[in-house]
Amino acid sequence: MKIGIIAQGRNCADVLDAVLAPWIEAMKKHDIYICLTSATFKEMEQLGEPPHNTDGTEKSFKAYEAKYPDNFSISNFTYYATEAQSRGYAAKILMTQKVDLIWLLDLSDEYYTAKQIDDIISFVKSEPFTVWFRLSLKNYVFDTKTYLEKAFTPPRIWRTNIGGYKIDDCIYDNDFTYINAGGAQISDKSLSNYIIPKSVAWIKHYSWLSDARGKQKCAYQNLHFSHGAGCSYRWNNEENKLEWNPAYFKKVGEVIPNTLKDLD
Repeated sequence: MKIGIIAQGRNCADVLDAVLAPWIEAMKKHDIYICLTSATFKEMEQLGEPPHNTDGTEKSFKAYEAKYPDNFSISNFTYYATEAQSRGYAAKILMTQKVDLIWLLDLSDEYYTAKQIDDIISFVKSEPFTVWFRLSLKNYVFDTKTYLEKAFTPPRIWRTNIGGYKIDDCIYDNDFTYINAGGAQISDKSLSNYIIPKSVAWIKHYSWLSDARGKQKCAYQNLHFSHGAGCSYRWNNEENKLEWNPAYFKKVGEVIPNTLKDLD
C-alpha cells in the first residue's frame, strides 16, 4: 500500500521538523510519499497577508525534498488560492505517484506519533471496503494542556481507487469527489466511511491556542464562514487572548464544549 500525504502549511518553519519527525520514522516501515504544499488562502488577502510565506517555509520544504528526493515533492502557490485548490493540486501530484491512499496533514498543528501512524494504517487495511476515513483528533484549546472532551473527527484519509470509484478532485476544505465506472462525478459523502476511534489513535491537535496563530485563524474563519455562523472562537483584544464566541453557539443551537486538562 502506497500512502500519499498532502502536507499543507503556511509560515510553519518553526514547527515543521517536529510535525514531520514521526512521518520520517514511519517511512522506514511504510511506503509514504509526501507533497509539501503551501498557499495563502484568498480570505487572508483581506487581512493584508502576502501571497507567500514570510518565515522561510519554502527553504525548509526544499531541504526535505533535497534530503528525501524519493519521498517528497513541493507544491507552493505564489498567488492567493482556496484550501480546495491547494489540496486538489497536491492530490494530482500524488496520483502521478500511483498512491493507494490520500491522507491530509496540517503542518502547523497536527502531531502524530509513529505508533499512531502504524495503528491507523493497520486499521485502514482491516477495513478494505471502506472508501474514506475520519480520524480522532485531540483538540487542544487556549493552551497545550486544555483539550476538548469529545474527539474532533474530520475527514482525513481517502482510498484513491476502490470498487469502480476513482478519486477525482478536492472541492472544499476536506471534501473530495470521485468518478464512478459510468464517468459520473459523485461526492465522497455518498460513499462508505468510518470514524477511526480515539481508542486506536487520538492525535494531538494544537488547533486553537491563544497565540498569534490562533488570532489569525480566528480572523480567517470569520471570513471563510461569513455566510454561516462564523467562528466558534473570538479574539479578546483587551485581554489579548482567545476565548469562546457565545454568539456562534447561539446561532447553531449548541452549547460550549466541555474541556479537560492533561494531568502530566
